[in-house]
Formats: sequence, C-alpha cells, structure tokens
Amino acid sequence: MTGTGRVTIDDVARAASVSRQTVSNVVHGTGRVGAATAERVQAVVDQLGYVVHPGARSLRSLRTGQLAFPLDEYVEGKEEVFNLDFGRELTFAAGKRGYHVLLMVPSLEAMRDLIRSARVDGFVFSNLKNDDPRVALVTEHGTPFACMGRTGPGQRQPWVDIDNAAGIRLALEHIASRGHRRIVYFGYAPLNYWDKERADAYHSTMKTLGFAPHSVLIGDDHANIASAAAAAISGDATAVVCSGDQLAEQIYEAAAQRGIAIGRDLAVTGFGYDVIGRNMVPSLTTVRTPIPSIVELVMQRFVREVAGEPDAPGELIVPELVVGASTG
Repeated sequence: MTGTGRVTIDDVARAASVSRQTVSNVVHGTGRVGAATAERVQAVVDQLGYVVHPGARSLRSLRTGQLAFPLDEYVEGKEEVFNLDFGRELTFAAGKRGYHVLLMVPSLEAMRDLIRSARVDGFVFSNLKNDDPRVALVTEHGTPFACMGRTGPGQRQPWVDIDNAAGIRLALEHIASRGHRRIVYFGYAPLNYWDKERADAYHSTMKTLGFAPHSVLIGDDHANIASAAAAAISGDATAVVCSGDQLAEQIYEAAAQRGIAIGRDLAVTGFGYDVIGRNMVPSLTTVRTPIPSIVELVMQRFVREVAGEPDAPGELIVPELVVGASTG
C-alpha cells in the first residue's frame, strides 16, 4: 500500500506476482492474459479494492467515451415517467459531447463491476433519493458523476435540481390571482426531500396569502390514490394544487365521476409537465420541470468531473408555469 492509502497498480502487481502491464491488461480487458493469471489478478483487484483512477485514465487518453445511466428501479409511477424523459434528453446531450449512454440495471453490484472494469468514464443519476447509496459508492471509489437531485454534506456537489418551493409558489399565486381562496394540496407523504419542500412551500405560501391550508397526502406506493383524490375534492375546495401531474390526473378522474367540470367548477394544477400532463383534457396548468435545460447542465458538470476540475456548488433551477384550461 502507498502512503496515501489509495491502492495502486503496483500494489496489485506485487500482490499477484505479475507485471504492471499484466494488471493493466486485466482491468482494461486488453492484451493477452492466460485465464489462470487473469483470475488471480482479478482476485487481488477485488481483495485490495483497486480501481483505475479517472485522472490516470485521462492522462493516458484512455477515456471510454461512455457514461452509465442506471435505470430507475420503479416499474410504474411518477419516477418512471420522469426518467423516460430524462434518459431521452441525456442521450442527445451526451451525444453532442461524443459520449454514448450505457443504460444499466439499478444495482450497486452492477455499478461496482463497471467501476472495476473501467468501461465507463462515470455515471449520471436522476431522481436522487435522500442518502442515495449510489452517491456513496462513486464517492468511495473517486468515480466521476453528475446528477439531478442533491448530494449530501461532505459529498461532491455536481448536481442540478429543480426549485420545488418556487414551483409551488408559482402555482398558488396563479390560482389566487383567479380568485380562489379554498385551495387544497394533494401530494405525497414527505418521504423524499422534494415531497417535503413542495408541501412546506404550500403551507408557507398559503399563510402568506392569508388562506387556511388543507392537505391530502398519500403514500409513495400510490395505495388508495383514488379514494384520496375523492377526499381532496369532497369538501368546499374550489382549487387543488397537485405535487405531480399524475396526481392531477387522479383529480380529473375523481371530478369526472362527480360531474365536476375541471376549469369551470374546480381549478387544478400539476407539477412536472411530463407525458401525462401534456396530454390531459382540458389542458393542465402545471409547473414545467425543464428537463432539457437540466440535462444540459448536468452534462456540463459531468464533463468537468471527468476532467478533474474543482468541485462547484450545486445549482437550483427555477421552473416555469405552463397555463392551461384547467384553471379557467
């Protein structure tokens, strides 16, 4: 081991009783190495936790031109819709910079395999959760990454994210300007930071406006979502602010079952402007998450990470309100 604590290629070579070049051939999948030798070297690589330093690859012009994008593990729900849009935009933004996007399963072990094999220059993440273990993994190995969503204190900060509070304020102020005072918030129980930020912004903005808040929250597993939507419109509310377009869709369905006309009898807003929100009738007033702009900024940060440039603070993007017929 070296004095810095980082395992080097020389450490692996000595422990495996082979040359530096043999170790390099094994970890890069190049050259001709016998099966027994390759197996012995890989065992030492795994035992010592050796990874190819991204800076060293850069100096040797051994960048792969590939970045890995772990697919979201959710089969259905709001995360899947968002990640479809994010992944499409990422493919174009990466292509402009000469990168290919490698889609991969959302597995920490699969990520470790990519890091060990040096087949990608780094990772791009979307929809980062609280204390996301993927960030801990790439931080541990010094692997370049960039993301939408926020990393924690003490971690690198190559992130771009939406200003959730600003988005909810935009929706509420718009609805208030249409004369609504009894405004319900329909959202998710704050399991992730964006859920909490949106719910908190609703309450603080309602207080600023001088209105009485009322929230209807559901679990992140979407259980009882139909009955929750019905409860959101069962009182004297004249407007519903939803924390996502999928929840607005549920409000549309609950209103239709009760003969309530969206835009005339009830104002509704969403958040996201995803494929669901873009195709609702009447057209949905929603807070647009500018995915193309966010992905472009994420790629800029990814390129700087790969180049080894100094870390910079994360960046919040203020969304915009897309006004549709759902608010009259």
